[in-house]
Amino acid sequence: MKKLVLATLVSLSCSVYAANDSAALNQATELLKNNQPEQAYQLLEKNYEAVNTSNQELFLLGISAKQAKNLTASQQYFEQLLKRDPSAARVKLELAETVFHLGNRQYARQLLVDVKNMNPPQAVLQNINNFIYQIDNPNVVQPTNNPSRVQWGVWGELGFMVDSNANAAPVIDTVTMYDVPFTLSDDAKQMKDNAKIAKLGITNHIKLSDRVYWQTQLSGHWKGYNTLSILDSLQFNLQTGPYVALIPTISLRLPVTANRVTIGHKDSYYYHSYGVSPQLNYQFSSKSNLSTAFTWAKRQYQNENKPDVTTLSLSLSLQYRLSENARIGVSFNLGEENSKNKFDSSSTLGGNINYSYSFNSDFSISSSLGYDVQSYKEKEAAFSEKRNDKLFNASISATQYLNAIGTDLSLSVSYSKNSSNLELYDYTRTQTYLSISKSF
Repeated sequence: MKKLVLATLVSLSCSVYAANDSAALNQATELLKNNQPEQAYQLLEKNYEAVNTSNQELFLLGISAKQAKNLTASQQYFEQLLKRDPSAARVKLELAETVFHLGNRQYARQLLVDVKNMNPPQAVLQNINNFIYQIDNPNVVQPTNNPSRVQWGVWGELGFMVDSNANAAPVIDTVTMYDVPFTLSDDAKQMKDNAKIAKLGITNHIKLSDRVYWQTQLSGHWKGYNTLSILDSLQFNLQTGPYVALIPTISLRLPVTANRVTIGHKDSYYYHSYGVSPQLNYQFSSKSNLSTAFTWAKRQYQNENKPDVTTLSLSLSLQYRLSENARIGVSFNLGEENSKNKFDSSSTLGGNINYSYSFNSDFSISSSLGYDVQSYKEKEAAFSEKRNDKLFNASISATQYLNAIGTDLSLSVSYSKNSSNLELYDYTRTQTYLSISKSF
């Protein structure tokens, strides 16, 4: 069984003649040790000859280019080295981190899985598992083997959506309220529209000790409809708190959350909320991961006529890797919303199943099916019975990595059908979304 080699420069040496002599290689090594990667790269690059370059020199070129933030050049050197030695585990790890920062997450994942199959030491395996988790959960900061105490990340997304029912309204013309039939106005019925979407997120990761980290995520989400400007929205979300690696297979997150949501252009905001969301993650095998989360949040509306709402939720999620390219997951959630207006208070029970498959390092697909039952505690004054909803949703998406610009191009289609005992709340909705995203 192959063992992961934390390769030294000596182990990467080759008998062919190097374009840079040993003195230059030693000088470059010292520059790297003294945190001078730009000078090391300039020294090595000016005498670089592809044919007459040793493995040691290629590795130094890749490392210095990577540390000097010349990631495209670093990728080329590491890939050239892997052509000579496809089993060089250290090179694959360095290349995985390089292409990850270039935005090619699937390629990085494939390299990490290759090293994982080489039976690495437990400590290295844990770092690889953490890195793979970060790739599979792009909006969650995850500890890696990066020696930096403070790490930053930025991601962004631009998209265009076709929404068959932007206001999530019924198609019926009349509805019975107070035992009297009412004719619905056009804006209270299903309306189709298109929307432009922009998202931006910043992540921060501070290492406090070998097992404790402080993680912060701040993101914004803007949606602007072409005609239904009253449905335009702007959301800001913040999570910050400690991450604790209890043991190699179990980790705990304790984030504090805050959100601010604006809908339309009349008020400065629609509501803001704050809460806590502790999360426990257990990786009980190399293929299986179990996580659970509990969330408490207080939602406060700007409109004084709408009372505050307290939300509670408990979720359980299991992810299982069927093969190196395929993953399946199931999740269950239980939730409750409590308001002074009892007809706004409800309980929810639901579940979801998802599947994803990577055809290669650049192209992947995913799909999901979900079903939720929501029961309200008291009836609204206009109706003779309490509201009960059953929501079915399905989605499928495809993602292609564009090497030329280092971004992901995604196309997704989602379908939702809400079946309610109150026909006013019946609706179907299809959303087609095309987006391009990039992580830095």
